[in-house]
Amino acid sequence: SVFKEAEKISEADAARTLEELKTRTGQIKCSEKVMLQSAKMYMATKSLIEEYKLDGVAAECYPCYGGLMNQVASWLADEGFIVDTEGDIAHTVLQFILNLLSENTPCVLGETSEVNNEQNYLAVCHEGSSPSSMAASLDKVVVNPSGETGSFVGVPVKQMDKVTFADFQGADGKYQLFAATGSTLPVSHEEWIEAGEKMVMKLRSDSMSPACVIDKMISEGFHHHIVVKEGDLMEQLKVICEFADIKLVSI
Repeated sequence: SVFKEAEKISEADAARTLEELKTRTGQIKCSEKVMLQSAKMYMATKSLIEEYKLDGVAAECYPCYGGLMNQVASWLADEGFIVDTEGDIAHTVLQFILNLLSENTPCVLGETSEVNNEQNYLAVCHEGSSPSSMAASLDKVVVNPSGETGSFVGVPVKQMDKVTFADFQGADGKYQLFAATGSTLPVSHEEWIEAGEKMVMKLRSDSMSPACVIDKMISEGFHHHIVVKEGDLMEQLKVICEFADIKLVSI
């Protein structure tokens, strides 16, 4: 397991790795012990990736392993590797597909948290594992403690003129994909602080009000987690859905 692999790694090796990762790590508010453990989990995960030739993993989180893989997922996302920290295989597959379609920026996993019809955006948040590169600059990113041994990466997501947001679910050969295009708005420092210094994104749909987006997702049986990827990938997703016999729900 990843824990057994992590136990084999010395404090000195973890400290060297952590030093190498500083250029991709935000302001640290966690203890040195927590960050060294994150470095060990990162090294152990990379070892398992190489051993088993993996393209992505779904890592169990709450309630037993809360926060243990968040920083790991953030580091690896900026290397092009997917760690879904909700333990969700469908979202792991979805992020893998989106990364194959475009290598411009990593995916961001979040939860639809607030409907703001007045300013026409959905607040998407996650306490979390978002890649630091999705902030406007590294100095806006904070690594916060989560419990005694975990952490979460706080990222106010940068403005993007075009994004694709999606959800994927199903079983036993019957799958459906929700996908739509939109944009993201700037997140002010005050908005980010008020939201708890987690991942915060202001997502605006190209074609529907925020409330209608949520209504559409609920009526079609999708849940509140979505994956957001920079760029318009709708045409490629239509081809994939047709080829793989996946029901496409779009707006």
